[in-house]
Amino acid sequence: MTDSLSSICGRSSGRKLVRAFRPLGLVAVASISMLASGCGGGGGSGTGDTLPGVVLVDFLQAAQDNVPLNRTLEFRFSSAIDPNSVNPDSIQVRSGALFGSQVFGKFIIQGSTVFFEPKLPGLCDLSDGGFQPNIDYRVTLVGSPEEFAIRNLAGEPLQSTINALFHTRLITDPQLFEDQIPSASPTVVGTTPVDGAYPQAPPAISAPVMVQQGNQVVITFSENLNPCTVNENTVLFYQYASGDLVNGFVPNADQTPSTPTSWGSGTATTPARRVRSTFTLSQDQLTTKLTLTPVFGEFPDNALLVVQVTNNVQDLGGNAMVPKTVSFVTENRPVQISKRTFEFTTDFPYNPNLSTGDVNSARSPSKAQGWLLFAGDGDNGANLFLRSGPDTANGPVACVSSGFQLNDANPDDFDPTNDVTLSTGATRNTCKNSTDGSTAVVFEYRTFRIRNGVTVRL
Repeated sequence: MTDSLSSICGRSSGRKLVRAFRPLGLVAVASISMLASGCGGGGGSGTGDTLPGVVLVDFLQAAQDNVPLNRTLEFRFSSAIDPNSVNPDSIQVRSGALFGSQVFGKFIIQGSTVFFEPKLPGLCDLSDGGFQPNIDYRVTLVGSPEEFAIRNLAGEPLQSTINALFHTRLITDPQLFEDQIPSASPTVVGTTPVDGAYPQAPPAISAPVMVQQGNQVVITFSENLNPCTVNENTVLFYQYASGDLVNGFVPNADQTPSTPTSWGSGTATTPARRVRSTFTLSQDQLTTKLTLTPVFGEFPDNALLVVQVTNNVQDLGGNAMVPKTVSFVTENRPVQISKRTFEFTTDFPYNPNLSTGDVNSARSPSKAQGWLLFAGDGDNGANLFLRSGPDTANGPVACVSSGFQLNDANPDDFDPTNDVTLSTGATRNTCKNSTDGSTAVVFEYRTFRIRNGVTVRL
């Protein structure tokens, strides 16, 4: 193992981002000792002559056995380094017993100093991070005579290839990560949509922000976070109200808003309804962002949505978040005619004795699934909530068809403003329908809409 040399080169304040890298091929190199030199030139020989090329003055983490997973590696050279010569071939950071896996991260060039920032984890199991706990890592700095050697601004290469080792901290170490801003509580520094975003232009808001369906919620934080503390139980995303069916949310005195969960218009959603979303935490040394993406691809329509970042979120040093609440309302769009996907969750327990739906089958793994068949003429009859009549001519002799209705020659749009129940009746139907030829009970509609705040039971 090579020895770490004392630092003799200072650091300037600016950094230049070179590139993020991906794993590349392994280069076989020999391990030699590091040479010291002054900041301004090459290394010295035994005769006092100056050797040509670049010298590694110090690698700060060489031979360390307790490196935190977010520690930036620092390499100090004898002269300013050409950024174009720094890449995964010239500086290789590899892990494992055979040092075959390249570490994900990025290089930063600052004069004669090169930094390597490992990718920070966004998952609780740390699997997406650059460094892993309790692992040996080898750093290979490639020099002369290799073509892809590290070079200075004059084109001179690192005098020879150098190897160095270090080891990361145990998973049980309370200081597995370094606190990015020691002893400071993390804060929310920005959100999209912004707090109070509105799809219209009420007098109370001089510069309304359009909140359109399909948007994501993006929260930016002041420092890196412990990914195990970021989830749907610590960052709450709920719908608290729905707007007027025609006018949406109507501006009034308290829609500045002064109370994030109640803007003074619309109908309260009781209890508040979770907006099911996927959580994506992405962070590096400069930014930390959490993205909430609705499971079904878009926000609820005409809804007051509230995001609450609680103090259960923590930074890498265990400091609790300063709580933050952000609320906004979404568009009240006209009737949409498009494909929709519905998913049953544990909010609605499945009872196999009361359902013929597939559960965890090849067609619907881990789901209870129903089918909306878009067929027929869209004419359900005079009563929109009474089942359409079966084709008795195709049914068996004496098939039961009571309780059905005939078409009235008017296509129907399903768009109730109050809770409704679509009942198939108490008597089993034995007549075949004209939609799929089965004995299933059919309701026929030209369009099908379920508004926010309205419950439709089948």
